[in-house]
Amino acid sequence: MEIKKQTAVATPEVNKEIQAINNFCDSALDILIGTKKRDALYNKIQAQVDRGIFRIPVGMSVQRIAHAIEMSRIYEGKSIILDALNSDKKLTEIQQIAFEVHIDGIGKRGEKLQKRMAEKQTLTSQSKFNKAT
Repeated sequence: MEIKKQTAVATPEVNKEIQAINNFCDSALDILIGTKKRDALYNKIQAQVDRGIFRIPVGMSVQRIAHAIEMSRIYEGKSIILDALNSDKKLTEIQQIAFEVHIDGIGKRGEKLQKRMAEKQTLTSQSKFNKAT
């Protein structure tokens, strides 16, 4: 599977950080939903970008959006990013901004969303990561 590269110019430090986040997202999604579903999600996101439904925010990637979508699906169940994934209509500029803010609010590794959800309820200490090889 080939993922299109972002066209924004970034410093080597930023590129290293983005690559580290992408590697984390790849691994996390592989554990959470498996390689085939992960790749299908990447393809669906890229198709939405290609159709002009939404844009990949500067400094983010398909992998980060996919991870945010999966975190949102698990913890929230409904959000603008889940709606955008399944939409046939292009996001307005205000919706695009909300889309970007929502992804940022989830965190690079899902930490912000997990913290918000942990404050709302008692979470189990067991996860798929505990059982992963």
